[in-house]
Amino acid sequence: LHSFPTRRSSDLILAGLGLIYTVMGGLSKWRAYSLGRAEIADLKEYFIMATVFVVFLVLMVTYATKVFE
Repeated sequence: LHSFPTRRSSDLILAGLGLIYTVMGGLSKWRAYSLGRAEIADLKEYFIMATVFVVFLVLMVTYATKVFE
């Protein structure tokens, strides 16, 4: 039972890192799009993954605040 919040904290950190990685990849792809080397459709994967990470982070933070009350 004591390791439960610690495990969730590490999940939250990994999700945050995943979001940062996804945003950086999206910005790189946006730069390629603005230079004419990529199409706007190439950005959809980054948008979908960033949305998934944001939802996951919100759920984890909400759950963590309930656990630590």
